[in-house]
Amino acid sequence: MMNFGVELGTIELRSPLIAAAGTVGSVHDFADVDAFRVYGAAVTKSVSHEPWPGRSAPRMAPVGPGMLNSIGIQNPGIDEWRSGMP
Repeated sequence: MMNFGVELGTIELRSPLIAAAGTVGSVHDFADVDAFRVYGAAVTKSVSHEPWPGRSAPRMAPVGPGMLNSIGIQNPGIDEWRSGMP
């Protein structure tokens, strides 16, 4: 089997492929999926030090031909997030 490992600064990745935030939903949801193992890393969505419930509704408002959003993505906080990683 070929070795596709690369170094990114001082970090060694098994693959140069990095899944971008939002393209796979939650990193936790896909961490155990075999197809996800082709990636060397994944970029997470926002994770804060403390748990964050996100912004209350409404989170979006129409503005002319577009929209304005203030999602304030909810997250469980870094300690809980870390505990869910393989």
